[in-house]
Amino acid sequence: MKRAFLIVAVVALFGGMGCGGRRNCIDDVTVFWHIPNATGSAELSCAAAGVASVQITVDGFTAGAPVPCASLSLPLTNFDEFRHDFIVDGLDANGVLIYTDSFSFTPTGCRENQVDRTLQPITGTLTVLPTFAPLNFQTCAAAQIDSFFVELLDASNTPVPAYNAVFLPCTDNGSRIAFTMPGLAFGQVYTFRSLDSTRGTSAFVDEVCAVQASFTVANQAFSPTLTAFLSVGTGTTCP
Repeated sequence: MKRAFLIVAVVALFGGMGCGGRRNCIDDVTVFWHIPNATGSAELSCAAAGVASVQITVDGFTAGAPVPCASLSLPLTNFDEFRHDFIVDGLDANGVLIYTDSFSFTPTGCRENQVDRTLQPITGTLTVLPTFAPLNFQTCAAAQIDSFFVELLDASNTPVPAYNAVFLPCTDNGSRIAFTMPGLAFGQVYTFRSLDSTRGTSAFVDEVCAVQASFTVANQAFSPTLTAFLSVGTGTTCP
């Protein structure tokens, strides 16, 4: 009887262990990331998007140091099988957050789980404060203009859809003339192919070509300012 009791006890002990009892499973999760192209074509490389490294946070804790973005994935281990909250942040070379994604995921199956995520750009508003040379106009009325004609290119010299040959309203910003461009991605460098001040949509007054707008900021609330020096021109499209 004693021997029989021992065998039953051992079976009862080991029968509750391993992945047969799902509450005891420990899973792994590999997170893959991609960066979309605003033009809708093939996804951007890390270099083209300006993303140098990726930092993943799980349930409020960072999962180690940032890893090179070009690795395109990060394996994470030892997850219990309940819901976990993930944040995937894309950082530029200065450690500034320029892309991000957040999601919840419950690993299952006592195995490696794979998650494919698309990072989205952090965006803000570019405020442009043109200075008119040689005159120092301080209001749109004084400069006799009511809008700006803009053609904006991204780092790959592709037109930015929202700012491809558009007229943006001239506004008075204190003692400066201004116009704003919402929805531009942080950490990117843009080029004005054309920037002209206009009366209506036909009378071009002043122009400037090839203005570099470095749009790297430390947080979402900050709006960088580009000063464009406009000189009297013909209103033709920049080369």
